[in-house]
Amino acid sequence: MKFDNRIRDDFYIFRSKFRRRIASTFLSFGLSILDRNLTKVPNEILHRIPDLNLSITKKNRGLFELFYRNEATAKLWFDGECKKAIIAQKDIFSELYEHLGLNNNSHFPTFMSSNWTNRIGHFSYLGVYLKAQEMKLIPEQKRFLLRNNREANLDLFKSVSKHFHVIDFASGTDWTELPNFWHTFERLDIVKTNQDFMHIYELFEKVMSTRKILGEGNKPILTLDSEYILHSSNVIENLGLPKDSKFVGLHIREANGSRNLRSQPINSYIPAINFIIAKGYSVVRIGDRDVTKFPPMKGLIDLPASNVLTNTLDAFVLGKSSFFIGTNSGPANIPMLYGVPTLHTNSTSIGKNMLTFNQGSKYLPKVFYTKNNRKLSLSELLESPIAGYSEHNRDQMLKAGLKFENNSPEDILDGVKEMMEQEEKDLRQSEVSTFEKSINEIREEFKPIGYGDFSNSFLEKNADWFLV
Repeated sequence: MKFDNRIRDDFYIFRSKFRRRIASTFLSFGLSILDRNLTKVPNEILHRIPDLNLSITKKNRGLFELFYRNEATAKLWFDGECKKAIIAQKDIFSELYEHLGLNNNSHFPTFMSSNWTNRIGHFSYLGVYLKAQEMKLIPEQKRFLLRNNREANLDLFKSVSKHFHVIDFASGTDWTELPNFWHTFERLDIVKTNQDFMHIYELFEKVMSTRKILGEGNKPILTLDSEYILHSSNVIENLGLPKDSKFVGLHIREANGSRNLRSQPINSYIPAINFIIAKGYSVVRIGDRDVTKFPPMKGLIDLPASNVLTNTLDAFVLGKSSFFIGTNSGPANIPMLYGVPTLHTNSTSIGKNMLTFNQGSKYLPKVFYTKNNRKLSLSELLESPIAGYSEHNRDQMLKAGLKFENNSPEDILDGVKEMMEQEEKDLRQSEVSTFEKSINEIREEFKPIGYGDFSNSFLEKNADWFLV
């Protein structure tokens, strides 16, 4: 049959590549558990691990069919059909549990899969997951976190790993993403909660909006190691940050190619940087070494341009800033874990990416236009899979005649002024947008995934077309 042949062809590579790795991995897995006296792995978990044979058999055919259906949801997500993708993924996981004979109300994964720590932004989901356990949305249990020496940031890993049993896997952990283990390893996209399955974005929104209602939105979820903070303070003081002075963190995503919808030029941030420095604060920028460097500015510490191992200071900047300025990139998700508010500039895909963060965090969205140069309103963005939900499929956006405009230097400056006023007057708790009712009515109609707060400065300038 055509479908069976396709599966066999695709998984021939899987079989040859992973068979020996899985055998050695399971050996190291068992030894790691014994080595650390972690003997509380439920028997149910171990005896329900399916046959590791990666070729297609009657026994595991259903698992591979679920795998292919799950792969198809990735295209839905890429095309901006995110809500459809989430519904499909939940159905797949319900069928998986039924296929394996697992009780949907009592079975919960004990291990976290490898993807939770391999990108810096994923640490925010791990922090939210821990908070969800505290809120009883997920059963409280100290789960197992795999370490394969490919963590996106070692200092953030140390901050979060104290809440898990850590198991080292020198041989790699890619195998945890195979469908055989989806019930055993909590995957990053679909999470098992006390109610049912939830997408991680839905869980993020549930946890953070509840914290906001309860007035807990400013409380840190995680803490950085005190010795790390002291060491980082000394290192960054040698780079020019006065001891115990206030600073604002900055990260600007830069990239070329098909995903440049998420990128923006650094020169549009210079007026905002000058304003912050004039207010007596320093600005500390983080990023990869190959980013465009700023011209020398007194009060700006451009870590990518320094001669130190700058990524060792990233967690310090993300967790200790007075507030943080970020873009549509992983680092902007981290400060809220440590109680730091973030100004999300040049935001895209606001239907899904504009999640509720801690109180005081704001979004400045990019402006989208039709081919007739008419600006798209919030309603139109939330109705459009391409403009409102897919920051990756720029080719599709161009075919539809849509184009976008980055935040101007004035937009960013006004957003920063709003954040600075909030910081100086501690307005985070009491501030309510005068546009909140209009925004809520639009969101109620279109029901996006994310419900974060727009910058008032953006709304005040653009409400006449944005909120129609």
